[in-house]
Amino acid sequence: WRTPHYQREPPRCSKNGFLDDFCFRTKTKKELEDQIGSLYQASKDLVGDFSLETLLSRIVRLAQAQVQAEYAALAIRDEEGTVTKFIHSGMSEEELHLMPHPPVGKGLLGELQQKHAVIRIPEISADPRSAGFPPYHPSMTSMLGVPISTGEKILGQIYLTNKIGEEEFSRDDERLMKTLAAYAAVAITNTQLYENILDRDETLNQQNQDLSLINDLAQGMASSWDTNEIMSLTLKNVLEYLQIETGEIFLMDPNGKDLRLALLRGDDFDAFYSRTVFRKGDGVVGKVAGLNKALVVNNLESDPRILRSAVIQAGYTCQAVIPLQSTREVVGVMTLSSKEERVFSVRELDLLTTNGMWAGTAIQNALLQQQIKHIAVQEERERSGKD
Repeated sequence: WRTPHYQREPPRCSKNGFLDDFCFRTKTKKELEDQIGSLYQASKDLVGDFSLETLLSRIVRLAQAQVQAEYAALAIRDEEGTVTKFIHSGMSEEELHLMPHPPVGKGLLGELQQKHAVIRIPEISADPRSAGFPPYHPSMTSMLGVPISTGEKILGQIYLTNKIGEEEFSRDDERLMKTLAAYAAVAITNTQLYENILDRDETLNQQNQDLSLINDLAQGMASSWDTNEIMSLTLKNVLEYLQIETGEIFLMDPNGKDLRLALLRGDDFDAFYSRTVFRKGDGVVGKVAGLNKALVVNNLESDPRILRSAVIQAGYTCQAVIPLQSTREVVGVMTLSSKEERVFSVRELDLLTTNGMWAGTAIQNALLQQQIKHIAVQEERERSGKD
């Protein structure tokens, strides 16, 4: 058993498969014990790594070193089987640049995704399950593929190709990779759980900040009957919260057809004052008033609804336009303009819509209060006139 493999006569493999286990062994028992020990220690270290990208890279390099493979890769898949992470080792940047796309999970890789079985073959191209390689892909012959699974759920796969110095990967290599895959499954699951906890914590913090903004606006609006104060408070808080350069508020004229600029905060006053009145239905401001729905323009230069070329010339690239709504009636429109490319998330649009409803209601109440005062003054004048 301890005689070097190149001095040994090939063992005769019996039909019952007992000696088959030893047909591919080239290591002594001591070497295997040492290798398993080093793998165990390295795998224990993996469990303490909570960065998924770093963890996957370490698993790939460890697998490649343990079985002496020229190429190694690891794929993580989602619930639908789509590859979400693909980490590789062995290919040069030039080879990666020439290939039209990374592996898409067909052929042997797809087989690994569907089944929990290990794939160990001496020649990839000769296997009927193989789907071939994309153009400029490096030549690969032998392959060892091991699923990373927890229970019945397959998290991903480890792929190893081109056994260095041998025609194919051995059964010892297969056992080592099964062990590594088991540790990898625990480490990946822990990392994903940790990231989920962080995501939930971030989401809760963000929701608390959003609620704090709404609460501050609500308290400020509830204590004022001044439309200018309400508009100023709304625009100031929203611009600071979302870190956007410039904002406007247009109010609907009593005729219900025109929107007139009532407040502007930020930079480039000349550009925004180049047009201060929009007819309902005209431009992005008028469209939002007509539709009573928020709109986001990601490219001002190419959008025909942008009717102020001076704003584009001033360097603004995107704009969010929010209706100020009260009891299903639009009393005004708020615009938020940014010179930096910005994608407004669904959460941010929901937050802006909520703030728009608060501001719209407060403005409508303030206008009604002004009308009540005006009527009271008129009635007092009429009474004094009669006296």
